[in-house]
Amino acid sequence: GAHLTGSDLDLCIDMPGESTEDRTVQVAALRRVAAGVKWPLRVLETRFWKNIKVPIIIVSYASRGHMIEADISVGHECDSLRKDVTDRIVRSVLATDSLILGVLRAIKTWAKLEQLNKAYDGFLSSLGWTLLVLYFFIERGDVSALATMDEQALVVASEPCDVADPASMTLDLPQVAEAAETDKVLAQDLVADFFDWVVATVSAWPESSEETAFGLSLVEGQMIEVPLPIQKYSDKCSFFLEDPGARMRKGTSENVARSLRASSWSRTLERCTASASSLRDMATNQDSSAASEGSCVLEAWIEQLRRGAVEKKKPMQVGPLKRMLPMPLPSFAPPAKRQRQTPLGQLMQRTGPICKWFLKNECWDGDRCRNRHAM
Repeated sequence: GAHLTGSDLDLCIDMPGESTEDRTVQVAALRRVAAGVKWPLRVLETRFWKNIKVPIIIVSYASRGHMIEADISVGHECDSLRKDVTDRIVRSVLATDSLILGVLRAIKTWAKLEQLNKAYDGFLSSLGWTLLVLYFFIERGDVSALATMDEQALVVASEPCDVADPASMTLDLPQVAEAAETDKVLAQDLVADFFDWVVATVSAWPESSEETAFGLSLVEGQMIEVPLPIQKYSDKCSFFLEDPGARMRKGTSENVARSLRASSWSRTLERCTASASSLRDMATNQDSSAASEGSCVLEAWIEQLRRGAVEKKKPMQVGPLKRMLPMPLPSFAPPAKRQRQTPLGQLMQRTGPICKWFLKNECWDGDRCRNRHAM
């Protein structure tokens, strides 16, 4: 429900009668799909790594200057959990307030333009940013914790859908209406407050011990104790964001930010601090061109980020070349055949009689002969 313009599609292939929990079956099926892709579709990438949780192939379709990407996986379940459970929970929360949806889209646009939303690069995923924004509103008191929400809404959101029944795969989400000027000001303040809240929350994050770790739970609406990570890396980040779908359906705490690296998270926090400052500066500067034209400060700030992202993608500009005078080409004439020279002393010594062996064509001394070789 919080998709952006140009967002990719998440598709899954149903294989009736086959067990898709086996990773080798998934990879084999995806290889067959990739081999059968034909123009105008194109396979951009295959991710079959051993440490990836869900193997996928990325397929693109381009038409009239626009390109759509799709992440294709196999099966409707992953670790005995429907792949759409968390998304449907998120949609049920977003349906409660259009202001939350507007703030979330602004945050996701910022993360995309700043290139801070790719899990395989060690950053927080798009789903991670979505859940983090929702937890921000839960902590503010604008949204109830999932455990205290209306049971009927939670059942609709968390119950698995039936592939054979298309009606079970839909969940109405109200359109985002044009917000009033007061709502636009509130939204830009909330975006800046969110950046400050992320930095403050991570700064006050409790240290993990050998027995316990901590994470943010949307279900309980607070920080809770979570299991220690099984795999530990040198650049592993201790930040833990609980998957509400796994918690509500299986009762387990799974980390949505499991791919987050410490160096990438440090860069994200730096961008949060800088972005909060730049947004507030733009809001304070009432004489800016964007404000004078009556446009929203938040929209102008995002447009500024978009222009900056476009400038980064432009190739390096090369200045005009100076006209140079034609240079004469070097001569590559082959060198003359070197003549063997006889030492001057030998030439002077050949003033004697004619070599008798030369007359018989039997002089083996050649140029070293002291006699003349002439008739």
